[in-house]
Amino acid sequence: LGGPVYIPGHYNTDKSKTFFFWSEEWRRYRQGTVISAGVPSLLMRQGNFSECDKASSNYNPVVQSGCAVPLNPSTGKAFTGDTVPINANAQALLNSLVPLPNNGVIGYVNAPSLPTNWREDEIRVDHNVSDKTRVFARYTQDTWNTIASPSLWTSSVYDTIQTPFNGPAKSAVLNVTHNFKPNLLNEFVMGFTEDQIFLYNKVGASSPSGSINKPSNWSENNLFPANAGNPLLPAVSVSGGLPFSFTEDASNHPWFNSNPIITWKDNLAWVHGAHTT
Repeated sequence: LGGPVYIPGHYNTDKSKTFFFWSEEWRRYRQGTVISAGVPSLLMRQGNFSECDKASSNYNPVVQSGCAVPLNPSTGKAFTGDTVPINANAQALLNSLVPLPNNGVIGYVNAPSLPTNWREDEIRVDHNVSDKTRVFARYTQDTWNTIASPSLWTSSVYDTIQTPFNGPAKSAVLNVTHNFKPNLLNEFVMGFTEDQIFLYNKVGASSPSGSINKPSNWSENNLFPANAGNPLLPAVSVSGGLPFSFTEDASNHPWFNSNPIITWKDNLAWVHGAHTT
């Protein structure tokens, strides 16, 4: 949308002084993804590994594939009932970051939608100060956001953690040109740009506990004291000795980045005969 800025009978009546231009553009993407990974069985989540024990009535050949019955390190023998006492911190990690099986005994599959939204607005004003001087100013702003699942920039395999990714940006330009003489032109340009990135974490719908924060009874110490105030649970990674391996990680989010840049320049062009300087 554009045209002259004028007030009938008062300003810019000949529609040759001031002009405006405004535009808006937006896009909406809805793209799905498939998440498929192994998870502990419902009994394993209780510390019960009897499904891996061929002598147990709970024995399950699907679960047993690659699974070894845990041994008590203090006795070198299997735990009573093949059940391992569960550490409270480990239980919190399991209940928050590892989804329940929904595809067989130790399988998990989901197909969430990953929305991406983008919008850009721009406005420009041109003004003819005189026959020799012209000015224009332009301002552009866009907003871009999406949701990454599994969590962004990690080796996570589940969708218990999602990463909203916001990237707003701004740009502005001021341009002034003046003809001192038919052969002498000056142009002044000033610009501003800023591109921001906001990364957060939020709990995904597949989290059994509905939270990715440390519970009130969390007792594990942080390696670095400065991280003691971080409410997010640490990453969990399991591999080897089980019929599955997985990682779920909230990474170092929230994370913020901004790089504002201001530039200005002045160009003077002088034409003398066949030469331009």
